[in-house]
Amino acid sequence: MSDRKVGVGIVGLGFGAEFIPIYQAHPNARMHAICRRDEAELHKV
Repeated sequence: MSDRKVGVGIVGLGFGAEFIPIYQAHPNARMHAICRRDEAELHKV
């Protein structure tokens, strides 16, 4: 298995928000960005 990290960005945090903790816990993934149109809702995530 490779030690290379995969950069992840999530656009749309309705259902997409479910993936944030999964990618945060994965040793070969690095969260780069998340995006949501509603800024107040973005800050809740």
